[in-house]
Amino acid sequence: MTFYVHHQPVDYLVIIKTLIFFPIFDAPKFIAPLISVGWSLSYEIYFYVIIGLALLLKKNIIEKLLVLLVFLSVLGIFWNPDSVLLKFLTSPMLLEFSLGMFCGVLYQRFIKAETNNNKKQLLAIALALLGASLMCVTIFIDVDFDIHMQNSIENNNILAFYRVLIWGIPSAIFLLWVIFLEKSFRMNVSFILTLAGDASYSAYLIHGMVYPVVASFSKKLHVGPILYLVIAVPICIGVSIIFYKIIEKPLVTGIDKLLKYKRPVIMK
Repeated sequence: MTFYVHHQPVDYLVIIKTLIFFPIFDAPKFIAPLISVGWSLSYEIYFYVIIGLALLLKKNIIEKLLVLLVFLSVLGIFWNPDSVLLKFLTSPMLLEFSLGMFCGVLYQRFIKAETNNNKKQLLAIALALLGASLMCVTIFIDVDFDIHMQNSIENNNILAFYRVLIWGIPSAIFLLWVIFLEKSFRMNVSFILTLAGDASYSAYLIHGMVYPVVASFSKKLHVGPILYLVIAVPICIGVSIIFYKIIEKPLVTGIDKLLKYKRPVIMK
């Protein structure tokens, strides 16, 4: 897709950097992977490394991990170092992982709380309204940079912090609504939604390649932007499910068998 659609050269070093999902700091700025959305995976790997080190502590892991992530983020905000490596290590993007952990802690307390279920349902609805409202408000926030562009986020910790405020907090509230709703209303999730959820990682990786193809056809057919979204989203989900079934799942289950995991990554 990079070579034939975007007409960009494909360098073998870029391919290696993409495959290891970790930034190589051999330039004055963060090196983006071949699959552009993979830039955030570098932060995920960093987060997993921190978790691995935190597991050695054995006690109060979550609390210590949260303190460390917040400390690194605050350090990055006030310091905002010039070094690409130090900028990455102290990126406020770590706060988004903190928000996810905080949601997990609140969820555990929510399901254990001996509160009237009606109150739990009201809380879920309130979070839904608050999260959805804040997410809609972000559409009208006018900033002088693109918060979805990795170059802005990777190379400026202040802009990364703005992204956490504008997108991270509303998304965390919305996430709490979803998981609280499922428990308080005892909802059974449909098979197709579960399958779409299973394929979410595949969707994350390939949506940037699916949308331009759909956009190209939409342009030729003179399809407006609203109809384009209505068409593009289900197509992307459908392609992602196919990708998950024929590539991701066989790969993961194959590695499970190769490494003889007692508990497979993908549960049947």
